[in-house]
Amino acid sequence: MVATTTDHTITRLNVPGPKAQTILERDRAVVSHAYGRVADFVMSHGLGSQVYDVDGNRFIDFVSGIAVNSTGHSHPHVVRHPATGGKVSTHLF
Repeated sequence: MVATTTDHTITRLNVPGPKAQTILERDRAVVSHAYGRVADFVMSHGLGSQVYDVDGNRFIDFVSGIAVNSTGHSHPHVVRHPATGGKVSTHLF
């Protein structure tokens, strides 16, 4: 995977990282193989058009989940409800 940092240098990420690898190993052991995985990606949270994995890597979300999530991840008007605490993703894939 390739990511661009704010200074426009390109960094090659070593993904999945150690936290994601641990979760993926557990996932393979306990989740039905009928549930397919498109990528070895373990999402931590999202904000707007960006998603973050459990190792802190940032990606642009070109997938948007099963249905189009036109508000992006964690849009402030969507997560304003007190029950969410304002820190949830509105859709995980």
